[in-house]
Amino acid sequence: MGLDELIGGGFPAKTVNLISAPSGSGKTLFAMQYIYNGAKDHGDVGIFITTEEGYGSIQRAMSAFGMDITRYENEGKLFIFDIAELRKEIGISKSERQIMTFEALQDALAGILKYTRAKRLALDSLVGIGLAYHSNTSLREDIFRFSWYLRDMNLTSLLTTESVEGVAGLTRYGVEQFISDSLIVLGLEDNNGELVRTIRVRKMRFTAHDRGKHPFLFTSKGIEVSPGEKIFLVHG
Repeated sequence: MGLDELIGGGFPAKTVNLISAPSGSGKTLFAMQYIYNGAKDHGDVGIFITTEEGYGSIQRAMSAFGMDITRYENEGKLFIFDIAELRKEIGISKSERQIMTFEALQDALAGILKYTRAKRLALDSLVGIGLAYHSNTSLREDIFRFSWYLRDMNLTSLLTTESVEGVAGLTRYGVEQFISDSLIVLGLEDNNGELVRTIRVRKMRFTAHDRGKHPFLFTSKGIEVSPGEKIFLVHG
């Protein structure tokens, strides 16, 4: 994918990593590849949690980019859960219409992690959980506790969130970046009349990282980052 060259070889173990991007910029595909490549290239058991799409939608999307998820599901190395399955895990019925909180998500994960013995987790996205909160203070406290839970469970995690175009700030709620060990920002930017997909590592604890803005492409195999190229935007 090319990302490892920007972050010193990969995400350090037992860290919480955040990808922020506007809608349609590729953050879900990044999360998919993180889990899939972990199973394929390293034999790591991974969990992909979707809070905004169903299992079937994620399965189709991964298959469309050449990810043979059935093989790794059958081998017990890749697990996909959507919000409906997690609600069942902790006994929330559809009629209750209760939105999943981070505390409830942690309760659901307790049994799942014991069963799967996962090393990697991807959550797409924090926004789907954040809808349960009416206070940024409560949201920040619960995200903070959840991030430490992920570390305590020896997981290396990739969480996604949205940035809102036209609104100041790197993340949807303005608090997510403070609980993560790294922050990677994706963009779709106008470079002299041409739209360019970009990636920049804004923060990375525990390892050296590239600070430039680089292009990336959607290919038949997923996302390909060009670590040897840098973007210098020209507006004309």
